[in-house]
Amino acid sequence: MLIPLRSRVIVKRDEPSKQTPGGLYLPETIKDKPMRGTVVRVGPGGYNAYGVQRSMIVQVGQTVAFAGRFAGQEIEDLDGHKYLCLDEDEIICVISDEIPEESILLEANPPQE
Repeated sequence: MLIPLRSRVIVKRDEPSKQTPGGLYLPETIKDKPMRGTVVRVGPGGYNAYGVQRSMIVQVGQTVAFAGRFAGQEIEDLDGHKYLCLDEDEIICVISDEIPEESILLEANPPQE
């Protein structure tokens, strides 16, 4: 079992497409690594400059997009399953059909005083 620390997130990367939109099959050597996946585990959250622990914005089960093919660190669990360990800051967005609650948007973008 992988247990992320601080603001780390464990993501199961989506499988690369085996076929192009035009119907051509791609060999293993030219498949791009997908830049999205499903959140499997979430750490407790990092600390701000004042030493206060901040809560995580992403949640287990959400589909996320992350920054670049080389974001995070690829890791394996004891059973040989491959995952990606990302810092929450490397996640660009959550992919969802639902409109997020206003409280989530406020938490991510606190009002300026």
